[in-house]
Amino acid sequence: MATYYWVGGSGTWDATTTTYWATSSGGAGGAGVPTSADSVIFDASSNVGVGVFTVTVAGTSAAPAVCLDFSTGGAGGALDGAMTLAFGTTGFVDCYGSLTFPAANFSISVAATTTGIRFPSTTTGKTVTTNGVSLSNVPITFNGVGGGWTLGSAFTSLTTINHNAGTLDTGNYNVTCGNFTIAGALVRTLNLGSSTIAPSANFTISGSNVTLNAGTSTINLPNSSAALTSNGNTFYNVNFTNTAINAVAVTGANTFNNLSFTARVAAGIGSVTFDSAVTNTVNGTLTLGSGTTGVARLWLRGSVVGSPATLSVATLTAITDIDFRDITATGASSPWSGTRIGNCLGNTSISFVGARTVYWNSALSANWNAAVWSTTSGIIGGTTAAFPLAQDSIVIDDAGLTLGNTITLNASYNIPPLSFATRSNAATFATGTTTPNFYGDYTLSSAITSTGTGVFTFAKQSGTATVTPAGKTFTQPVTVNASSGTVRINGDLTLGSTLTTTLTQGTLDLTNNGAGNYLLSTGLFSSSGSLTRVVAFGTSNITLTGNAATIWTTATATNFSVSGTPVVNTTYSGSTGTRTLSFGALSEANSISLNVSAGTDIVALTATGGFKNINFTGFAGTLTNTAMTVYGNLLLVSGMTLTAGANATTFAGTSGTQQITTALKTLDFPLTFNGIGGTFAFQDALTQGATRAFTVTNGTVQLKAGATSTVGAFATSGTNQKFLQSTTPGTQATLSKASGVVNTSYLTIQDIFATGGATWNSFYSNGNLDGGNNTNWIFGETPAYGAEYEYKLRSFTEPRRF
Repeated sequence: MATYYWVGGSGTWDATTTTYWATSSGGAGGAGVPTSADSVIFDASSNVGVGVFTVTVAGTSAAPAVCLDFSTGGAGGALDGAMTLAFGTTGFVDCYGSLTFPAANFSISVAATTTGIRFPSTTTGKTVTTNGVSLSNVPITFNGVGGGWTLGSAFTSLTTINHNAGTLDTGNYNVTCGNFTIAGALVRTLNLGSSTIAPSANFTISGSNVTLNAGTSTINLPNSSAALTSNGNTFYNVNFTNTAINAVAVTGANTFNNLSFTARVAAGIGSVTFDSAVTNTVNGTLTLGSGTTGVARLWLRGSVVGSPATLSVATLTAITDIDFRDITATGASSPWSGTRIGNCLGNTSISFVGARTVYWNSALSANWNAAVWSTTSGIIGGTTAAFPLAQDSIVIDDAGLTLGNTITLNASYNIPPLSFATRSNAATFATGTTTPNFYGDYTLSSAITSTGTGVFTFAKQSGTATVTPAGKTFTQPVTVNASSGTVRINGDLTLGSTLTTTLTQGTLDLTNNGAGNYLLSTGLFSSSGSLTRVVAFGTSNITLTGNAATIWTTATATNFSVSGTPVVNTTYSGSTGTRTLSFGALSEANSISLNVSAGTDIVALTATGGFKNINFTGFAGTLTNTAMTVYGNLLLVSGMTLTAGANATTFAGTSGTQQITTALKTLDFPLTFNGIGGTFAFQDALTQGATRAFTVTNGTVQLKAGATSTVGAFATSGTNQKFLQSTTPGTQATLSKASGVVNTSYLTIQDIFATGGATWNSFYSNGNLDGGNNTNWIFGETPAYGAEYEYKLRSFTEPRRF
């Protein structure tokens, strides 16, 4: 082990340059390059004269500058002239020992966050003493398995502290950083003592093998969107301190001494999310910063609509202007009650004031959170005391707002049932970019103009919420997140061609409870995840007007279902981009019919299918070769183009006759028939790519009578009996394959003329049966089953008699 001294002033420190290293203070350079066993010192003799100098850390993560201990001189860490430790765009220092910065004449600069100081020591007893020097934007990583580090002073970094391995002890000093992140699966221990940890962004514990000794520490999270993420650890005091909380989150089943959230000061709503289906325990006091005006609100909620988060709390401070959704209150503090608290559904052991009907009572245009609300219609001049809570009902009638004025929803509030039904005077409901949640009916009238671009979420958890568009086109995306509830449209609902209708959970009902079937026209439709989702089509349909995007996705088919006779239309008539539709692995019972009625663009039908009928009448673009399953009819048209590929189209209907119309296009991709009890009838001649497989696994395949169908590689699979026939009994269909030998099994053949140069073997010994009127099939001299064969043959070829 050696000690290297920096000499010569400004220069570059990397894994290979020897110029600036000496074996004594002020000695001759060129002595070598420090290794992980060598300490480095920057002292009063490191620069030339007393001028400022810069040591630039170069190299890369894979080839970093390394040292054992890093220090700057003697006990005082003296430097003559200011030193800057500058990190290039990829520069790293790996410090295998202790690190000490001087309190003066020293600073750090960084060109990019793709740099860092790492502590990879695998032994304990190391110290990190920065003496008030900010580490700027240099990420800090403790990643030595078995290593141990103790802070020797307060620690300040503007970016992330990563604790990936070993034991980190804050030494009761305060830590300020961007993110504090404990991640991975290596053994890690964090001792916080009495320190105050203040990440400007998030505090995160993830992975396994973590021990957190919280001591009497405090974690302050000042960011308006901060997250405390853990594996279910025990903390002491945690404070979310921003006075304009936007969306903060607590992840994991944690235990706290005290937990607090500062009240919003400005009007608006700040969400506080806890993981659903777990319990967070506060052994001391839970402080929910309470508003004073009714319009500056916190919103405590479980992370999944319909799945509560439990808060076990010993002491709860007085609460005012708080909304709750999916929160179960337990512990000595429950049941909870307060002033102007809103019920966004799914709560337990929380008492709410009774529902009211509130009215807009400002004659002039105003913001939603202004003093405009009253419990009596027709009183001009309201108050914020009547500000609508989620359990109330809102009526916007002619008595309040005068003709032509605007109601502006200027924050993403929780909205109770909202009705413009009795409004006959023109007005505008402007929602801007806000993202409100609706907990009941939303009723427009023909007099209302609705504007805005933020998502409307309908979150009725049980029962039915009715959306009445009154002929208005929505300018906002729509999300149905209704748990066990139903969102029913009462009238045709139209969204713009770039907007998405999202079904997260619950039922989207297009049937109006049987009173009438209404159309949903939307740019895109999305329903992912594994929560229970239902689209009740009745005899209605969903029309997709978007393009150049995934315009339909039910790629995750788990717990997704449909009812009625579901039909999806896609009507884009242009030529731009690719329309992708992913129907996932939907069962035959849940399959949806698709009509592609226009366009010269590209259409891709992806994943494992789940389509009922597919009809391309009116389409003149390109259908890409993607794997899909069809349970019903497939209608291709002459104006379209089919790309070649190895992905198979599988026909899997299990009842009735499914029609396949090729429009005499070449299907240069595999075809598989696999529907027990299903019949697949070609309406015209088939031409298949010369190398593509035509595979019959189950069901009955009927080739067009009187026409020649050409296949690539003809094959059968499985031991179930399947059938190859002509579409017209007694009239042969021609099946052609250019060359090779075909060997079938468990196939009953009737009215098929085999040709094209191939040898067509259908031996009785392989379970095949001759249904009659066949040409060029080789069945063998003797049926495999003797008298039993005679019976089976008659059962397939003779009409049944009852």
